[in-house]
Amino acid sequence: MTTDPRRYASLPDAAEYLGTSVNTIRNLMNSGRLTRYAITARLIRVDLSEIDLLADKSVYRRTRRVATSKVA
Repeated sequence: MTTDPRRYASLPDAAEYLGTSVNTIRNLMNSGRLTRYAITARLIRVDLSEIDLLADKSVYRRTRRVATSKVA
C-alpha cells in the first residue's frame, strides 16, 4: 500500500505555492477547507498535498453561453 507522503510547508511558502496571500491560506484553514498542523503554538504548517487536492477541486471549465433571441 502506497500513501502519498505529507509535504509540510510554512504559511508563506504555501501562499507562494498556491499563488495567493498568507491571509488566504489562513482563511482556508479557518473555514476548515485546509488542515492546520500546529507543531507549536506559533509554528503552523500546512500540507501541500492538501493544497493540490483543494486546487484540483476548484478548477472548473467556463462554458460559453450562446445568446438566444426570443421570438414572439
